[in-house]
Amino acid sequence: MVVYFDLRKKPLFGPYFEQSGVRHANHFRSKTAALMGRIRQKKIPKALLYADPVCPPGDDRIIVFDSLCSDRYLRWVRERHPDKRLILWYWNPVPGHLITGAKELAEVWTYSSRDSKEYGLRLNTQFYFDCLAEEASGYYEMPKTDHPRVLFVGREKGRSTQLADLKLELEEAGAETDLHIYSPPNVWKKAVWLFEDLMPYREVTDLVRESDVLLDVNSDPGAGLSLRAMEALFWNKKLITNTTEIAEADFYDPHNIYILGKEERTFREFLKEEFRPVDPRIRDRYLLSRWLDRFE
Repeated sequence: MVVYFDLRKKPLFGPYFEQSGVRHANHFRSKTAALMGRIRQKKIPKALLYADPVCPPGDDRIIVFDSLCSDRYLRWVRERHPDKRLILWYWNPVPGHLITGAKELAEVWTYSSRDSKEYGLRLNTQFYFDCLAEEASGYYEMPKTDHPRVLFVGREKGRSTQLADLKLELEEAGAETDLHIYSPPNVWKKAVWLFEDLMPYREVTDLVRESDVLLDVNSDPGAGLSLRAMEALFWNKKLITNTTEIAEADFYDPHNIYILGKEERTFREFLKEEFRPVDPRIRDRYLLSRWLDRFE
């Protein structure tokens, strides 16, 4: 079972965990509880805040994702399931949400080799959903060479200026650009972002399928591989990224991946290079099912 925050207006990943054969639950009972917990968590009874993660007897592990998690929530889960293996999974950079006392309550794992070394955490890879991988593996279209379509979908996170500059450079190199940048409302940002109306992930995958190149600009480029890297890997797309760690990945191929700030090639030269599909044996290592097996 995985436990994470997915009470948004349009849930993002819940259906894809389920369709990939993984049970999921939410940290909080409701959106109201999530908002209350975010603001005054210590003063509200846990039973009013948290949904009971009912873990069936056949599930030996509970994997709690870091988003909106706290040591108080981890204790809640541990009290209810003392016989289960409890894992805290950092799917985001650790510095932004370091949970004090987590190591006394659970195994703590991360997707980032940098954070693994700095904070003494166990390391696992990024992952992609099995159900979508099945669909993506049957799809391949030779990228256009004249005017390839470059896609970005994500929150603003202080990167709109860089994205605007890259848009101009890519268009000068002959590409078409399709940028979807989401900004939270200006009023009460710390609370409202919890329920922002993001694009459903099915619409994201539709855009990915129709694109030739994915643009991956991370606010913390040293943290680790993003979900966009997984989308490029499984949907057979080229990738332009500022994630320096990707050069060490087993699927890295300079024909397919352009690392911002590390290249002597121009965008025009990269866009004209022939795409080379990745060995399925390497790609499948990043499946959700394989990711689960690596929690050893």
